[in-house]
Amino acid sequence: MPVQGVELENDWIVKVILIEAHSIINGLSKGLVCGLCEPEDGIRLVYPRRPTLDEADFQHLTQQEIDRVLSGQLSEEEILAIKSMGFAEGETKRKVFKKIFVEYFYSLMFDMFNLLDGTTDPQLTEAEDECGAWLGAKILVPLPEEEDEFSGGASESPAQTYYGHDFLSSRFHDAYEEFNQLISAEPYVRRKVKNFKDDDTVIKTLMLEAYCKIEIQSRRFMKDLVDLNIGFVYPGYLEKNETGLTEEDKEAVRSIGLESEAVRTVLQKVFAGYCYDVIVAWFSAFELIDSPLAINNLPEQPGRGWPGARISASGYRYPDMLHDAFPEIWHKYNEIISRPPRRPF
Repeated sequence: MPVQGVELENDWIVKVILIEAHSIINGLSKGLVCGLCEPEDGIRLVYPRRPTLDEADFQHLTQQEIDRVLSGQLSEEEILAIKSMGFAEGETKRKVFKKIFVEYFYSLMFDMFNLLDGTTDPQLTEAEDECGAWLGAKILVPLPEEEDEFSGGASESPAQTYYGHDFLSSRFHDAYEEFNQLISAEPYVRRKVKNFKDDDTVIKTLMLEAYCKIEIQSRRFMKDLVDLNIGFVYPGYLEKNETGLTEEDKEAVRSIGLESEAVRTVLQKVFAGYCYDVIVAWFSAFELIDSPLAINNLPEQPGRGWPGARISASGYRYPDMLHDAFPEIWHKYNEIISRPPRRPF
């Protein structure tokens, strides 16, 4: 899948990230279904973000208490509501919801690629003049340390070299408070930005928009579940001509008890948390944290180590858009995971 108009070196980076997005979606979808089967142990809520602890707090808390603060736990009422949905006993139900979760996580990532491409505009920020219009963002090969334009020279760590002194996943976590302030008033506050040509502004915009997408997607997810109005666009399902819910699928959705407000509330809450996980894991794919699934499977770059990637101000639109390439790369992803023994989930 060549991404036309992108430098040859970048093409490999972009392809890896697109494949990783499919891996993340499928892996976390399975994890969510498994968590619903065992809600006491399988579900931790990380969204909205938890309060941070300073050193004094850590000195007076046990590890169990620290875990409870940093990783949200379901209440007894929420655990009972999830158990009432019957995921542990219903194989058909698990299959249907795995399919639904994949679809909505896919749509979430598709929206993010549209934002990177500049084919959709940010909802929470706007430019002051035409010159500052949102044109998307680039995915680039990291700069060598000696050419680091952020720190003015060689840096102490890859994080400083590639991301302007911070990892994207960390910046995403820290951006929640600002996002919450922006949406605390109706209509949403529109932040005036002089221009989007500065990398730091572009990254901040992407972080805020990711939260916006999570909120929109989690509300859409619950509305469509209640209305039984779900059509599938995920490439794997299109291959099987699964364009919408079958009658058996609809019966499985009805059986989870969506007439209960407690069930609706906790399911949307858990889904939003996993949307957060999807985007955090995707931002982590840009960073030097773990080698992505695709690295040892792409013949174009045999045996090459993962250098990470960099998000930068764009200033132009891709001739071949990432959101168009994302569905097409599914075939490569499916080919990779079908080769034993390396499987992501």
